[in-house]
Amino acid sequence: MVRGHIIVQAAKQHGHLYVATNACKVAVTGTVFAVESGIKGSRVSVIEGEVHVDEDGTDNVLHSGDQLATSPTMGEVPIEADIAWSENRESHLALLAEFSKLQKKLEGIATPGLRYQSAILPIAPEQTIIYASVPNYGEALGEANKLFQDQLRDSAVLREWWQSNGLGKQEGKFQEMVTGVEDVAAAEKVMG
Repeated sequence: MVRGHIIVQAAKQHGHLYVATNACKVAVTGTVFAVESGIKGSRVSVIEGEVHVDEDGTDNVLHSGDQLATSPTMGEVPIEADIAWSENRESHLALLAEFSKLQKKLEGIATPGLRYQSAILPIAPEQTIIYASVPNYGEALGEANKLFQDQLRDSAVLREWWQSNGLGKQEGKFQEMVTGVEDVAAAEKVMG
């Protein structure tokens, strides 16, 4: 893309979709983002999902609500202004608002600190070659899932996004995974 504005609504796929400008290369899988390219540089604004922007060999990871300008002369602008020309502006902004609301709620969840002891390591077999110990995220994951499910229930915009991306079909597998992590975390807590 040499010059202009584009909003990409990339479908979930195996592999990446790329948008290349003179100033950067954007790689995505299943997301919604905007790119502006001009003489002064490029600007990438993320509406939904995660975007990788390669700028002069540096990989920048952007999420919903994030923006990157490749030159100070491009400057950052509110995402609302960056996509003002789109006929889907209102639906993009509504989805961005839902993600922002959810992100603020998730930031309030307390996560466990680093682990310095393990109840399992002393009983590991002598021939154990690799052992890893991670913080117990079971409660935090359960709380995050509850916040997400509550917002999904209360937000028509989020429900429509969930269903239109085929994620609703995976709901059972998603809940099974969350329950599995919570069960392992509960068992670890009992072991002490």
